[in-house]
Formats: sequence, structure tokens, C-alpha cells
Amino acid sequence: MLLKEVFSKIYKESFTKENPTWEREYNYENEDLLKEIDLHFQFEIRNLFTINNESERTIKILNEHFDQIIERKNSPNSTPLEKEFFYYIQFISGLSTITQLNYDGEFIYCFGIFMRSVFDKTYKNGEVYDLKDIKIFKLLNSKSDYLSNCYPVIEQWFSQLYYYSKSFSGLNDWCEYYFEDIFYELNENLNIEEYHPQFLSNLLSWCEVALKKIESNAVRKIIQREYDAIDWSDNFNKNKIKSGLGIQLILCKNYENDNKNKILQEIENNIDIHAGIKMQAIIALCFDEVSLDANYSLLIDSIRSFNEYIKIEYPNNIDSTYQRARIFKSLLNGIISLTIELGKGKIIDEILTSYYTITEPYEEGIIYIITNLKEKVTYCLPEESIFDQKDSQKIIVNLIEIENKVFNSFRLLKGGFTKKIIPTEKPIGFPESKYSKIYENKLNELYNFDLLRDKLINIGSLIQFDFNSTPIQTLMLRNIGITLPLNLSLSKKLDFPETKNVLFWSGNSLTSEIETISLKEIFSSQEINFEIHNESNSNLENFINQIDILNPEIIWISSHGQHEHYEPNSSQIHLSNEISIKIRDFHLLKNKNKKRRLLFFNVCEGGTHAQTGEFKNIGFPNLLTSENQDVISHLWMVDSNFAYIFGILFSIGVCFHKKNFFESYCYSLLVIMRGKESILNNLNELPLELSELKDRIINNDRTEWKNLVTIGSPVYHI
Repeated sequence: MLLKEVFSKIYKESFTKENPTWEREYNYENEDLLKEIDLHFQFEIRNLFTINNESERTIKILNEHFDQIIERKNSPNSTPLEKEFFYYIQFISGLSTITQLNYDGEFIYCFGIFMRSVFDKTYKNGEVYDLKDIKIFKLLNSKSDYLSNCYPVIEQWFSQLYYYSKSFSGLNDWCEYYFEDIFYELNENLNIEEYHPQFLSNLLSWCEVALKKIESNAVRKIIQREYDAIDWSDNFNKNKIKSGLGIQLILCKNYENDNKNKILQEIENNIDIHAGIKMQAIIALCFDEVSLDANYSLLIDSIRSFNEYIKIEYPNNIDSTYQRARIFKSLLNGIISLTIELGKGKIIDEILTSYYTITEPYEEGIIYIITNLKEKVTYCLPEESIFDQKDSQKIIVNLIEIENKVFNSFRLLKGGFTKKIIPTEKPIGFPESKYSKIYENKLNELYNFDLLRDKLINIGSLIQFDFNSTPIQTLMLRNIGITLPLNLSLSKKLDFPETKNVLFWSGNSLTSEIETISLKEIFSSQEINFEIHNESNSNLENFINQIDILNPEIIWISSHGQHEHYEPNSSQIHLSNEISIKIRDFHLLKNKNKKRRLLFFNVCEGGTHAQTGEFKNIGFPNLLTSENQDVISHLWMVDSNFAYIFGILFSIGVCFHKKNFFESYCYSLLVIMRGKESILNNLNELPLELSELKDRIINNDRTEWKNLVTIGSPVYHI
């Protein structure tokens, strides 16, 4: 058989079918061929990611490739050596895929690929498996010389594992299980190669994130030892290794701060530094107020240089979003945490606008909330920080445990916290309102918005790091009667317009009809054009074209949303069973006009981000908010009876109370959280019939109007 027949699944999708390797005769005993196949699959997998430019498509292809490898490996006709051959191909295919995903910041896909690289199936979160069943080290005992010398490949796989775990909290138990063996080999038998500085960096970062001080110091000593053993010279490879080790010393949290500038200067004198690495190194130079002042202009310049690199290398908006999110933790854990401690919110403003290339920054004050600094929750205003002293990290551990129950999710925490994952048969993100009270109580234990009651006069928006999935706006309204929009665009906003045109898509949800009828009556009564599209009278192309023709102040979609928690690039808003707007189609809804517009996605999970723990990541709000566009949607799967009432009361705020979009958002939630009587009273004050709507509300005894899980999902982004 030819290789293209043995590996037909990936060959079928290959962009280099003319490569002569595909025509080679399959022979697992041929050592030279094995090396050629190894290099060939590295190239093929990288090529699939690059040319497809859609990870979700490439992952699907590679899963078929894994299926074929595993089937051949487990064939009763395979010899022991042949089984080892296929296991190695399975392993290196996983390594190549994970390396690309980690580099691209698409961590959400890594869990499944790590599983596929060493197991015959992908275990779901919470499923029980035994790490002793991972056989990678047995390859070192193979009769094949090539396979028995594959330890460098194994090390590179572990490097990617520790990078993934420290970045995304996944597979921490794997890292714990293998740490001692990995450390022993690095400490006792290290013959340093080009990949080792990154491996040591990933191992050290994992130790630091997991709060392993003894292990961190031990790994740092290896890095220092190897750095000191290499002299700067005319040998480019040696200089590259030494510079990589030096960068890791600069990034060490527990390294002598006075030496960091000296090492960076040495490195820059001997080798060019990647823009992203240089930015992270300069962040590490800013460790207190004095060093921040001394290095501030250098920091901003390095951030801007990094952005120039991103614009050139990642012109695709989704790719650049992943890249910035991948590196953002360096900013958050370093310079942003420092400036929050110093109470210098205006510095954070400049750092973020530089990092995200904002040409006209937001001019009103921003309050930054960070909940997981040691023993406090911090509210950072432009000129001061308010510290709420409490054991916030312990509260967060308990909160995440409750949140996983409430939303049938599997969120994990970094920092050495271990919690057992409890499997669920319900969809991820499905809300359980029965846990609402304990969820709200724990949130109120974490946040104290009373501290902000007198501080919000000159503040226009808020940004919360790490916990961007909590219903913070509803919680603020419930506690102090006021909230702020969540700022994603960081841009100076245009003025709110007068609403004259609403472009509405009516989907096929259970409440779409009553929502459509009620909204038409409300908007029409104020002579506001309310144009209705649905699958019987329109399609996606007509709907998008009508945006340009009508230039509406509000684009309103009432239908179904689908956030794919394990495949966020496939998230979409379903207009009907046949029509949808996929996350990669977000550009269709970008505002091209110099007028502020609202996108109202009254759909499930339309306000969700791909990953927690970041500031801006993959999701409709982040991709669509701008200086001229706001987004309202829901953080989780929303109760349909609540959703349409929320929308109707929003429209009343706009039409009858002449409120702007954000004021109408607040008005709607405040009315609802006071209960059914409050909703009916507000409707009865209007010079409208709305008889069917009122009857529905009166006869609805199922919806819990004061339940946070029921009513907490709406989120307003600017």
C-alpha cells in the first residue's frame, strides 16, 4: 500500500497531494521512511491550519485522521512493532496539532487533541480514566532505533501540556502526575537543545500559576545554571538558546529584579527579540511604582510594536483576537495588577487602548474590577482604588463550584486549587434556577457594590477581569439600583440617536409571535418604523441588504442562539432552522455608518465569550461592539418567557419614557425584578391594549421574576 492509502483521510484533504512522500510504499520497518513521515505530517498539519484558516474545519479533518490511525493500530493483523509505529504517528499528530492550537491561543480545542494523542477515545470532562494507560514512555523501549530515540519529541509534547495547563487550567492532574519524572530528567540529564528554553519556561510558569514555590525555585535554578553555562558568541543557535533562557529569568516572578534590566540589555545586544516576547519582558521590568515610572514609555512602545506585528501576521479579526487573548494574562498578572494596587486607573486606560489599537479612546471614566487579588476585591477608579478586604480567593473557589452546578459547566481554577468535576447529562450552560439563591448569596459575598454608591458620578462604564461571565449588571441593579455598561470597545462613543427605524427578525422560538405582535404595537404607536422579517418573507441576504437601505437605529433579532462551549468558532445565531449568522459572519453586522446603533440579540448565549479568564475573546459582543455600535444579549440559555418581556419593557423605555438604549436596558430589568405586579402596572400605564400580552403574564405562574438565574442573563456591552 502507498502512504496516501494508509492515511487516506488526511490525504483526501491535503493541499500538497503532489508531494512525493504520499507515493512512497508503506513500510513501518523502514527507519528513513519513518523520519520522512514524521516531518511530512508536521508539515501537513501546519499547512491544513494555515490554508483552511478555520480551526474548526481542520479539527474535524484531524479527528478523522486520528480515527483511521487508531483503527489501524488496533487491527488484529498489526504486529507489535506496527502498533508502535501507529501509536507514534498518533502521538506526533497530536503534538503538531496542539503546538499550533497553543500558538494560536485556541486552547478550547486542546483538551480533545491531548486525549486523542495518547488514548483511543476522547474522555469527556468528569469521565474516569487512568493515566497509567498512557504508553508514550514505552516507545523508548522499542526495537526501532527511531522510536527508541524519540525522547525529545516526548519532551516537546510535555512542553505543550504545561503551556496549555498554565494558560487554560486544563489537565492539571496530568501535569501533577508527570512533574517529578520530567523535572528529574531536566535536572540530571539535560543536554540542552533549541526547544528546551521554552519547555523550561512552560514548566516554570505552570509551577508559578499552581503556587508551587519550592518547585518554581528548583526549575529557575536549572534555567540559571544553563544560562550561565553558555557564553555569547558568533554561534547563532547558542545565542538563541541563551537568549531564550535569559528571557525566562526576566519573566520569573521570584528572580532578582535588579538583574532583569541587565539581562535584557545583554540579549538585545546579541540577538533580535520577537515583539511579543520583548513586550512581556518589559512588563516584567515593571514590578513596583519606581520601576513602572522608569520603564513606562518603553512599555507603551513595546505594546505598540507588538500590535504592529499582530496587524501584519494576523489580519483576520478572529485570529488576532485569539492572539491578543493568549498574551493578555501577561498584562493582567503584571502591569495591570500593579497599577490597580497603585490606584492608577488612567494608566490601565492607556495600556488597554495601546494593546487593542484604539485610535479614539473612551473619554468617560472606567472602573476596573478585579476579584482575585490576594485577600481583597479591588475596584480601581481613574485616580484611586477601593480595596474590599476579604478572603476573595476562597470565596471564588466556592463560587466556581456553585457556578458549575448552576450552569452545568466545568470551569476550573488555576493556582493549585483542585475540585472534582461532576459529569452532567444536561447541555453545558443550561441554567438551573433552583440554585439561584445560593449563587446570588455567594456573589454578594464577593462583591460589595455599596462601596461604589457615591463613586459612580463621573464613571461611564466598567470592565471586569477574569469573571466576565457573572451577571454583574443585574447584581448591581439589585443591590444599589444603578449599573454601568460593560466596556469592550474602549472607544469614544457616538451620541445615542433618536430611534426612527427598527429592523426586526422574528425567529421561530416559542414566544416570537407574541413578542413580534407586542413590539409592533408599541413602536407603531410612536410612529417608529418597525420592519418585520422572518423565514416566510425574507432571507439572510435580504435582511443584511435592508440594513444598508434602512440604516436602522436598532437591529433586533428574536430567535435562537447557540454558543458552542467546546467549539466557539462554530457558535451562531439561528434566524430559522435553515438560516443562521455564524460567528465568522460577524462582519455582516458591523456598523458602516457614522451613527450609533444597537444590536439587540434576544437569543440564548449571544452575550457569551469563548473563554473565561480573559478580557476580550471570541464572542459576538467583542467582535461587534465599536464606537458606533452597542450590543445587548444574554450570558446563558435564557427563559423564553422572561426574554420577550425583557425586550418589550426595553421598547417601552425607548418609546414612551424617551430613554436611551442603556437607560431602557436598566429600566426593563428594574421593572422585572420587582415582580409580576410591577410588570403589569407598567404596562397598564400605557395608552395601549396589549391584551394578549397582559393575559399571558397574568396566567404565567411558572416564571420566577425575582430569581437571579432567570433574570440575570441580559448584558449590555459598549
